[in-house]
Amino acid sequence: MPPVVAPDNQSDTLLSAVTDTCRSDPAIACDESDTAVLAIIKVIRAANKGELPLFAATLGMASQDFAALLDELSRRAVHFSPCHAGLLAGLPDLFPPLVEMLWESRSCDERLSWWTAHAIASACFGRGHLWQDLGLRGRDDVSRLFSQRFSELFALNIENLKWKRFLFQELGRRLGYPDLKPPACDACDETNLCFPSQRGDVIALY
Repeated sequence: MPPVVAPDNQSDTLLSAVTDTCRSDPAIACDESDTAVLAIIKVIRAANKGELPLFAATLGMASQDFAALLDELSRRAVHFSPCHAGLLAGLPDLFPPLVEMLWESRSCDERLSWWTAHAIASACFGRGHLWQDLGLRGRDDVSRLFSQRFSELFALNIENLKWKRFLFQELGRRLGYPDLKPPACDACDETNLCFPSQRGDVIALY
């Protein structure tokens, strides 16, 4: 698997228009860029509180990329610890190809989309539904985020599957594991709704 390389465009307008209301309540979604920014903030906060895997505290990013993100967040009065050492030790094997799949479907080359891809991939390894682990209000916010930032994947979800299930199904198809499922499915009380005909037959590579 080739390495995923971050975009070099330094001129993007990033993390713009995050209002004081949105900063005070990250569960409130505002415009397109705000939804992405708020998801990024919520994922990092959840990881710092132990609600997501430790690697999600840096969105699974290399130190240089994470430092650039922290710099942009600090300009919006959102501050996180710059600590990075050791946080990637538990990075799941499927995380890099999941980020790559998201990035390949991007609608634009802004760094915000690059960071959002990492936030979504990080949240995919949480225990809740994707909208919950992204700190958004509901599935509609996630669908809107995909339609705006990752339109190719949005268009592929023609069966309107739950987003975590769809992402791992699509990732499994690309990697040769057509029955790949999200890591927390076994602990979810809606597993039989998502996999009604595959009880015990789906694949987990964790």
